[in-house]
Amino acid sequence: MSAQPDSTPAAGQSPPQYPVPAAPRSTVFRPRPPGGTLDINGLSLTVEHPTATYTVLRVAGEIDLLTAPDLRACLTEQLTAQTQHLVVDLAGVTFLGSNALAVLIGAKRIAEHRGTKLYLAGVNKLVRRLLDVTGLTATFSGDPPLPGPGFS
Repeated sequence: MSAQPDSTPAAGQSPPQYPVPAAPRSTVFRPRPPGGTLDINGLSLTVEHPTATYTVLRVAGEIDLLTAPDLRACLTEQLTAQTQHLVVDLAGVTFLGSNALAVLIGAKRIAEHRGTKLYLAGVNKLVRRLLDVTGLTATFSGDPPLPGPGFS
């Protein structure tokens, strides 16, 4: 029988270093020019600026554990731009998980703190039911105003 080497470090030596597995890489929202679209992991984010104080974020696809961070990053970027009205158009959303609700609630709080009005538009049956069941309908109530002259 061969003796196992002692893995205890000698006095004054550091313990052996083992490689730490890298954390999974998450997708980070990459800003696009106005009218540009980011399609990633089944989620499409399109940012439009019909006026200097009005931003529309069109969201399509599934907002789940994988894609919620991209939505959060996009919303944060738009709120950082100091827009007065941010409309999140959810007409193209096919799945809205609890992570997405957390992102929307967080964005609403940030918007209120910054003096930005955040609205949900294009709320389909799926999203409406989720807002109703979770008691968040009143939090996101109110129709967005039209962005001003020349808007089509």
